[in-house]
Amino acid sequence: MELLVRLLEIVGPVFLIVFIGFLYARKRSPELSHANAINIELFTPFLIFSVLSQGDFELAEYGALAVAASIVVLLPGFLSLPVARALGLNWKTFVPPMMFRNSGNLGLPLLLFAFGEEALPAAVILFIVENTLHFSVGMRMLKPGS
Repeated sequence: MELLVRLLEIVGPVFLIVFIGFLYARKRSPELSHANAINIELFTPFLIFSVLSQGDFELAEYGALAVAASIVVLLPGFLSLPVARALGLNWKTFVPPMMFRNSGNLGLPLLLFAFGEEALPAAVILFIVENTLHFSVGMRMLKPGS
């Protein structure tokens, strides 16, 4: 029972915010392209900069975590490619969702709720690695002719 309460304390606020957003979007159908652009182009870099510029943050301490994060992103791609081929699926449709998750909008708040402020630097390292791979390897995978 304690575990269930703890789990609800962690994911409850995130699901509540998502649910409120869902209800609002169904009622209003807001245009979010400007908000999304500001989030990606301004708020995300500000978050990364603020965490990396903290006095107690040592980038070298997170090398093993960055390597592990790379493996967690790339390995499902290598494993799901033969599955896509065996099932006759278009690999460009099947493989990327196996590799790339929503580690920013959903992952960062969950890690913050679960592990507290002291885990934010590690969460940001995971976010940086996953986004770097998403916008390099992921974009290369989807490039026409690849």
